[in-house]
Amino acid sequence: MNAQIMTVPRVSVITPVYNGAEHIAACIASVAASVTCGRIAVEHIIIDDSSTDGTVAAINRAVAALPSPRSYEGRIVRLSDNSGKPAYARNRGIEAATGKYIFCLDHDDILLQNTLRYLASHLETTASEIAYGDFLRCDSAMVYEIGRDYYGWPHPNGRAALYSTFKGDHFYQHSFMFTKRLWHEVGGYDEAITYGEDLDLCIRFILAGHLPSYLPITTHIHRYHGKNLTACYEDRSVWLAERQAHYHKYMHQLPLHLTPDQISDIEDALQITASIHLNGPLSQKAAAAIVARKETGSGLVIHAFEKNKRGRESNLDHDHCLTSGCS
Repeated sequence: MNAQIMTVPRVSVITPVYNGAEHIAACIASVAASVTCGRIAVEHIIIDDSSTDGTVAAINRAVAALPSPRSYEGRIVRLSDNSGKPAYARNRGIEAATGKYIFCLDHDDILLQNTLRYLASHLETTASEIAYGDFLRCDSAMVYEIGRDYYGWPHPNGRAALYSTFKGDHFYQHSFMFTKRLWHEVGGYDEAITYGEDLDLCIRFILAGHLPSYLPITTHIHRYHGKNLTACYEDRSVWLAERQAHYHKYMHQLPLHLTPDQISDIEDALQITASIHLNGPLSQKAAAAIVARKETGSGLVIHAFEKNKRGRESNLDHDHCLTSGCS
């Protein structure tokens, strides 16, 4: 009698990187150290966004330095032109992914050993297609930052999640796993967005009827080193402008999900009045201008519309397999 072959769900870890030679090795090592217990298979797709600092060489050194026996399965997707936007790179990585489940991990962050197994097992045993947990913050020297933990919340329904998110009481960052099917359903990451593409994706998951399922686990360590793309969030004016941009994008859909009183609360929290002209996604240039004007006492600047000039045309240079034995 032929033995039945048991297949396990595959998880694709997606890591975009631009000039991340300094931190990428620890990221790779943390993915390679994932505890699967034979219940999941893991692949690591690293998208090099046309780095100029030797990032690809650093990736190859990191993989070569992994302890034997090595079961790490990785691949580099190289972009021939720098996109400047993590959403674009993440989408290219997910397109190349073969996993049922997707988990996005920044190149300077550290994955905890049981994260992928816990999240994937939860999704396998429930009707959910997205699950998320908590994460910790540390500084550039990997020293824990007391009082800056991120923790999720078990919202009872989509209305509560949307209200809390748009009001600014809650947010979603990359501590979540979702199905590739769901990513396809909502159209992937919005490539017009520079900041908050993770929050935006979760908003669209919720609007499509998929409430993120919260697990009280720590998923990863977020390293804050001052060069993070979101370092400008330390200025609340930038955070406010980004939240206003999200509100502007979805303001015509929200009345289908929220009460008039809830929408009024959100507009009060985001300081939205009839005199404010809301525009499109917050760009790096606009964020820098907000910080500069705040520092010079010029007050809050409402950001200008940024067009997505790249579109969706592919700029993949080539794939490079990092798995032992691949050619």
